Amino acid sequence: MYSARQEKRKSATRQALLSAATGLFAAGGIDQVSIDEITAAADLGKGTFYKHFNSREDLLAAVLHQGFDLLLGEFKTYPGDSPSLAAFLLDRHSRFFSGHPEYLLIFHQARAWLQMSGEAENPIRREIQRYTAEIAELEKNA
Repeated sequence: MYSARQEKRKSATRQALLSAATGLFAAGGIDQVSIDEITAAADLGKGTFYKHFNSREDLLAAVLHQGFDLLLGEFKTYPGDSPSLAAFLLDRHSRFFSGHPEYLLIFHQARAWLQMSGEAENPIRREIQRYTAEIAELEKNA
């Protein structure tokens, strides 16, 4: 069992990798950034990367998860009656991406990457499906 201090360090290391990857993926494209570049930007060793993620794909899924959590948090304030759900979602997406343009690029690239990969099951697809399921649930309850 990890101590509270060890858990805090582990969490900080994971977040350093996520932050470095988010910036690099947005700047260079998700398919152009290497694990070496990510670990160098986070000032960590490559072995440390593999203590937190199995692959670059798993890291990208974690970046998507973090971004989608932030975006989905914007939807919690839907009043339920007015404005229309479509107008509300458009407004919240616009506000979110104005404040987090890196995620607009990463989300767009991840969807394109999935279309080109043809893989039926992977962690990136699961994150996108989780996001679309949340939107569908919001529509169902509106």
